Amino acid sequence: MSSDFRDSYWLHWQSASGAEISKIEADPDRFNFLSFLATAQALEIEFLPIAWDASGAIGTGGTASIHQTPVNLDTSFAFKTYRKQHKTEEQIFRTLIAEITILCQPFIREHANIAQLHGICWDISLDNDKPWPVLVFEKSHLGDSYHFVRHGGQDMTPEERLSLCVDIGRAIIDMHSKRKPGPTIER
Repeated sequence: MSSDFRDSYWLHWQSASGAEISKIEADPDRFNFLSFLATAQALEIEFLPIAWDASGAIGTGGTASIHQTPVNLDTSFAFKTYRKQHKTEEQIFRTLIAEITILCQPFIREHANIAQLHGICWDISLDNDKPWPVLVFEKSHLGDSYHFVRHGGQDMTPEERLSLCVDIGRAIIDMHSKRKPGPTIER
């Protein structure tokens, strides 16, 4: 990885325990499909043979959309797809490489309150038949925020609500503490 990019991005990340981002072996000069694959392989991220359904949208952010798809009766995953409007392929792959690198750090992987990356599956673009990475996450047992607030959250005791708020706060503090100004990736 070019030292300018590494210095400007990954070295800004530390956990509350002071653990810094580990460097990876992949060293992209350009950010593209092949450099993404090389980074995913260096980070030992699994490529999953899962087909996902774009109709199960559960959230949309500034750069990505989140969908859910049941895999079987007991398992459901959240799928993160990146928006491609107004962005170059290099910008999209730079964002993807940065995100998977951060998500594979030990302090993120071991954090009880941060959704874990399970692997990568693919979305084939209808426009040009290009494969685009889709990040596959565990889906919260509480569901998405809307469902939780409308259904399960109303039945929680004040103690359970406070405990949930503390868990969310711990995750945010760990992501932001001892961190120099720079990009933030949150769920």
